[in-house]
Amino acid sequence: MADKRRTKKHVCKICGKSGVTEIHHVFYGQFRKKSENLDLVIEVCPTCHREIHRDPKKYKWLKKKYQRQWEKNNSHENWMQIFNRSWL
Repeated sequence: MADKRRTKKHVCKICGKSGVTEIHHVFYGQFRKKSENLDLVIEVCPTCHREIHRDPKKYKWLKKKYQRQWEKNNSHENWMQIFNRSWL
């Protein structure tokens, strides 16, 4: 994904490993555009990226983490208006 708003730092947001990274939409599928618009897009190493997609528990943990983080500065009601779903 080429996004002029983001500059890759080449550090995984999950394990902290430096090197090759990939962009992961925290909320993908039907929520992909919303993830982009709300900056819920993270840089992860290929290993963590595969684990996120293979392990439903890790994927749910990530969604919860970023929903909580977003709701620190915004209301839960606003979240529900945007996503019409909560992962908490």
